[in-house]
Amino acid sequence: LMPGVAPVPGVLRLSNNRLRWEDLRVPFHGALFRLDGELTDFAKPKVASTVKSERINFTTDLNLLHQALQITGLKGSYDLSAFDVRGDVHFPTGEAPRFDLKGTLDLDAKGLDEIFPSLKTAWAVCKPEGRVTIDGLFRGGLTDAKNWQMSFKAQAGELSLLSHPLSDVKFDYDQRDRNIGPVIFSASTYEGTAAGRFSVDLSSDARPFR
Repeated sequence: LMPGVAPVPGVLRLSNNRLRWEDLRVPFHGALFRLDGELTDFAKPKVASTVKSERINFTTDLNLLHQALQITGLKGSYDLSAFDVRGDVHFPTGEAPRFDLKGTLDLDAKGLDEIFPSLKTAWAVCKPEGRVTIDGLFRGGLTDAKNWQMSFKAQAGELSLLSHPLSDVKFDYDQRDRNIGPVIFSASTYEGTAAGRFSVDLSSDARPFR
């Protein structure tokens, strides 16, 4: 082994046109992950694997294509949140990867600070509690936000923000052709119904909101 590289316990089995791994224990960012799975058809590789750790568990089915990764299934959980994602990741020559993904998320609002740590201060102020279901899609490159195509619908039967209870919460977001909107929000409170909508023009820096 190279200096500084620790051995990885587990079993590898190589047979005709198939590579299997069993009980591989891989340390990563302070956590220990167990991997079981196989790679088949070396000419047109397909990967099926399970990954388990103390906090994250998922199964995945992948097809390795020319300059692309096809995700036919990526399903699992992180703490009390769950996800189910599928789609493609393209790797154009000389360009950043481009994503074409769709799926569903079932989020535990209390765990948002772990999933989105860059917004931890905002979550501490909002104090979200409840479960949020999100169904959506995303197309584009991670660094090209103005040209994203993204659409999702989020809803929660019961949700608490800023220690105020809300019910029948709905949030619809749509972005395409350098335009966001309309973004629509509605929720029921003790005082009645709260609702709003807005749009953003990303093609111009002047007066983007409308």
